[in-house]
Amino acid sequence: MLAELDQLEAMTLADATERTASVSGWLPRQDVARLRTALSAVGSGVTVTVRDAATAGEPPTLLDNPEPVGP
Repeated sequence: MLAELDQLEAMTLADATERTASVSGWLPRQDVARLRTALSAVGSGVTVTVRDAATAGEPPTLLDNPEPVGP
C-alpha cells in the first residue's frame, strides 16, 4: 500500500508532453553534480535546474540514518 502511495505522489511531481518531460523534487545541493552526471547519459537535452532556496518552499526532512537503520 505504501509503495502505491509513493507512486501516486511521484506522478503528481512529473509532467510530460509529446516532446518534453519534467520532474520536480528535492536533492541535497552537494548531490546536484552527481545527478547531472547521471542524467547526461540520457542525452544532451536533459537540464537540471536548481531553484533558489528562498523561494522553493520548505524542504522535506533529510534523514541520514547509520547502519543497520539505513534506508
